[in-house]
Amino acid sequence: MSAESLDRVLTVLENETRAAEMAYRAGLENHELQKQQLQRLQDYYHEYAARRRDNGTSNIQSFRNLNLFLGTIQSAITGQEHKVSVSSETTERLKTAWIERLRREKSVRTIIDNRKSREKYLQNRADQKITDEIAALIVNGR
Repeated sequence: MSAESLDRVLTVLENETRAAEMAYRAGLENHELQKQQLQRLQDYYHEYAARRRDNGTSNIQSFRNLNLFLGTIQSAITGQEHKVSVSSETTERLKTAWIERLRREKSVRTIIDNRKSREKYLQNRADQKITDEIAALIVNGR
């Protein structure tokens, strides 16, 4: 593969890596938002459960309504727990994809660096050969 081809591949991989990192960071942010929403729902549930406990059964209708409302909140909590679980799995997949892109990018960089080192080594050998030949001409020419 030519140096230009490797440079193009590296550019594509760098763009993919940046995109994967941005997707991962967005996934992390979404996961945090989902967890915060779950916490708010749980706090809301505990607040209304405490109201039910404190008010007792003085008014049957309001007690019944409060129980229905707590059931609705509990359903919302269950749904939100599922969303948190899904966002956690998604975030892990995004992280894995990002790490894989980083590895690929690093591999191509290593290939490029090795090629440059080899080219430098060959150039140094060629320069040394020319220097040796010039030295031999000077010594033989005297």
